[in-house]
Amino acid sequence: MCTERGGESFCPDRTFCVDNGTMIAELGRKMVESGTVTSLMDSSVNPGLRTDHTIVTWY
Repeated sequence: MCTERGGESFCPDRTFCVDNGTMIAELGRKMVESGTVTSLMDSSVNPGLRTDHTIVTWY
């Protein structure tokens, strides 16, 4: 899949794959630092959301 899309894949050591909360917090930090803020009223959860269909504006 990476070759087809010209991307790279990285798999961290298992010792770093223990807490999704940490990854969510880091994403939140990056979003806030870039000025991307979503109010609680405008937020929602979509468990079927595909990351490859998400527009990244905070990178």
